[in-house]
Amino acid sequence: MDEASSLEPAAALGSRWPRWLKPVARFLTWWLGFFALLGAFSVCPFCGQAGCPGGPASAGLIGGIAAGVMWLPRQIVRRVRHRRRSPCEGSAE
Repeated sequence: MDEASSLEPAAALGSRWPRWLKPVARFLTWWLGFFALLGAFSVCPFCGQAGCPGGPASAGLIGGIAAGVMWLPRQIVRRVRHRRRSPCEGSAE
């Protein structure tokens, strides 16, 4: 049995994703989760009715902001740590 066939399908699929797509997918997952939580109980901020399209739109906006607050600091910390670990290209040692 070779090594490629012993991998689980999710692990094999994850290795084929482009590197930039993983953080984007994580952000979209956070946004979808917050939108689902807020969308179920959202009412329109303008008219106060539950069936108005303004309710899901505001839930999507608030969900995006909350996802950004959860996702962006982690990305900044990761990039700072990566720059500290990698040596500068211009330094001569």
